[in-house]
Amino acid sequence: MGKISKNELAEIAADLKQRRFLTAAKFFRTLQDTEPSEIGEVAQLLGVSRRQAFYLAKVHRVFSELGVSSARLEAIGWTKLKILARRINASNCELLLDMAETCTARQIKFFVRDKLPVPGERCVTLYFTPNQHAVFETAVLAHGGAKSGKGLMGKEAALIKALEKSLQA
Repeated sequence: MGKISKNELAEIAADLKQRRFLTAAKFFRTLQDTEPSEIGEVAQLLGVSRRQAFYLAKVHRVFSELGVSSARLEAIGWTKLKILARRINASNCELLLDMAETCTARQIKFFVRDKLPVPGERCVTLYFTPNQHAVFETAVLAHGGAKSGKGLMGKEAALIKALEKSLQA
């Protein structure tokens, strides 16, 4: 981490605390291009995950090439931009950015997959102990869910299937 000053890290950390992400995005992009092995350590110092650092670098790479104004990007937010980064190009840029300004991140995920969001959809957050999570994972996998990296795909449908089966018993 030789070339990164403490002042530079402090400025980036302050920007991130105030939800201004473009300085960090540019910084991580430069770091990715010049010293990629340091991204994990620097991300940890800044209080972000390694994955978030790579997302920020990608957001900067994609949107700087499209010439979108910093003010517009900051107003939209990096969460929505990271979703769009996989699909956006010069021909669909305005359409997708307009959508990002009016839709939630969840709605954008549906749209980029060419699916419609479910009206009235509800979100449930659950906190599990490690043992409870192991039971949850086993039930999800037994009812049609699948592993995806460290997470699970199809967990909603699998959980409902397990609950319906339990209610019938």
